[in-house]
Amino acid sequence: MENSSNQIIDVVIPAHEKDVDILDHSIKSIRKNIPNVRRIIVVSKKQFTQKAEFFDESKYPFSYKEISELSHNVRVGWHYQQLLKLYAPFVIPDISDNVLIIDADTVFYKKVKFFEGSKPLYNISKDKNLEKSAFHQDSFSHITTLIPEIYQKLPQKYHNLSGVCHHMLFQKKILQDLFDQVANNDKSETEFYKIFLKHSKGGNSVSEYNLYFYFLLSFYADKHEIRILKYKNCAKFKPLLEIIRKKYHYCSYHDYMRK
Repeated sequence: MENSSNQIIDVVIPAHEKDVDILDHSIKSIRKNIPNVRRIIVVSKKQFTQKAEFFDESKYPFSYKEISELSHNVRVGWHYQQLLKLYAPFVIPDISDNVLIIDADTVFYKKVKFFEGSKPLYNISKDKNLEKSAFHQDSFSHITTLIPEIYQKLPQKYHNLSGVCHHMLFQKKILQDLFDQVANNDKSETEFYKIFLKHSKGGNSVSEYNLYFYFLLSFYADKHEIRILKYKNCAKFKPLLEIIRKKYHYCSYHDYMRK
């Protein structure tokens, strides 16, 4: 059945002040174009919109200050927002087993399903030549430090593909298994986020989306399908240009491109 309860999705959007101009457009597009969405929850330090639920960052088991100290003040926001995403399925009460994380600068223009039958669906990055990307190579090294088995288990054809494409569907049981394997490998009996940061080389050397994506491909190879969505990275969001954007499934309007 298409609306089976095991396909119900709760959407989580971590947000920052820089995303305010796009956030309501993103929320509206999610309600319009993604089936089976029950809740949309914006995670932020203060409430930025009335169009979705608000969940306060202060309810997480770590603070920005602690992440700053653990990451030695290097790319603190980069590390912090990734951990907000990874922990969302475990800290937000009564959340679905299927948690779709969507970047706050992302607007959907076409209908996008995230299940085909009982299998969750995933997109891949359109980036090419990832073997030459310092970010990809550094973050892959971080991932295989956390879970060395991924290097052996991940099919070779995926080593230079990426799941970093502005959203990721987390399933709680798989994410819990990921957390457990990281803890078992580290043997430090400390929290996941501390292990995650301990092995970061600083800069942009971690990728929460690829950590989950490669774990899924390595340990749950028959529990997903990959389908290709057409998307574009853009600078400024302009409602008058939306008609042009509708040839894409979604577009992401990046603050760094505007700068």
